[in-house]
Amino acid sequence: ELRLLLDHLGYELRVVDIPENALHLTSISSTPTDTDLFIPEGYLTPEDFGPLPEGCTVHVMPAEEVYGCNTIGLPTGRVIVAEGYPTVLATVEAMGLEPLVLDMSEIRAGDGSLTCCSIFYSTPGQNESE
Repeated sequence: ELRLLLDHLGYELRVVDIPENALHLTSISSTPTDTDLFIPEGYLTPEDFGPLPEGCTVHVMPAEEVYGCNTIGLPTGRVIVAEGYPTVLATVEAMGLEPLVLDMSEIRAGDGSLTCCSIFYSTPGQNESE
């Protein structure tokens, strides 16, 4: 039923197998922009996502930075990243994006991550940079 709904709305559904040691897909990967995907080596491969649209780039991060692959990309060109993941941080900077680095150690101790702690909404007339 989900596939039918998404097809009707013009979206494509893809099934990605999640490793047993991962809670869900966004706990080990994220899209800091509409065309970039961060994945950890040894957990996922670019092939797991099938053919991606032209212009999409999969960035494979070291396995030890799996937690850092969980980022939040904002429409302003800023990307919220967890502190302590140098490859993720360097990649965000190399992409010309502005990293907002947060200490997530206490949240991580409770098995949480950036996307677990986020609710996104906009209000009428709100500027995207706010």
